[in-house]
Amino acid sequence: MELFNRTLSLATDLVMAPLERISPSTSLLLLSSALGLLFLLVFRLTSNQDAIGRLRRRMGAHLLEFRLFQHSLGIQWSALSRMLLANLIYLKYVARPLLVMLVPLGLVLIQLDQWYGYRPLKPDETALVSLKLSGAGDLTMVRLQTGDGLEPVGRPLRSPHSGEVNWSVRPQRQGNLLMTFLFEGRQLQKRIVISNQALARVSAVTPSRNFWDVLQHPGEPPLPPDSFAERISVDYPARRIDLLGWETHWLVFLLIVSTLAALAFKRLLRVQI
Repeated sequence: MELFNRTLSLATDLVMAPLERISPSTSLLLLSSALGLLFLLVFRLTSNQDAIGRLRRRMGAHLLEFRLFQHSLGIQWSALSRMLLANLIYLKYVARPLLVMLVPLGLVLIQLDQWYGYRPLKPDETALVSLKLSGAGDLTMVRLQTGDGLEPVGRPLRSPHSGEVNWSVRPQRQGNLLMTFLFEGRQLQKRIVISNQALARVSAVTPSRNFWDVLQHPGEPPLPPDSFAERISVDYPARRIDLLGWETHWLVFLLIVSTLAALAFKRLLRVQI
């Protein structure tokens, strides 16, 4: 799983490299449009286009029948029943391409969340760093070491009930700064991203070795098997994307733009949806 994540992350980084210096809204607009076109082509290749075309014409005929014979309840009921049946058949035709696209789309969205879900910290911007112990232990023995360019703010907050220790840290310069966590003679490290750049990959969580945890957080390798920590996280600021003056989550932006792109090009590409 780690090798798969590294390979997919490298491919994503190559795609994102030309987009790093333009605004997140513009880069996401380009990516969303490209994804809409890509999945439109996949839908065309994996669906029965002839059958969908015939079914859509039949549904249109039933709808016209329903509107024309408003004086006859029996004919309207018959037309409505056939429309409902045609819709069920339509769902059967589109199920296959949707299932084919489901897993690749999910993996793409997980990767893009590393870029658009959060933004990097800026110099002098305070963030919360959390470490959760993997088992019982004295939380006072957990310490954080920061190198040049990163300083702790105040005292750590320890929560014996949840087994977590939280620190506030303030970066003083840009870069990928290293944090070292110490506990009973062992150590773990995590990098924190500080940048004024418009776009950068941000890994908010160092995951455990659980399969789903690793899948959801592909930005860095999971913690080692004998790790004293179950999870390490940085509370990066959430990124909001501008959609015609409306600040929204990046995933909402992507779904709207990719859908509009697919609808705009379906006639040009001769795709029946």
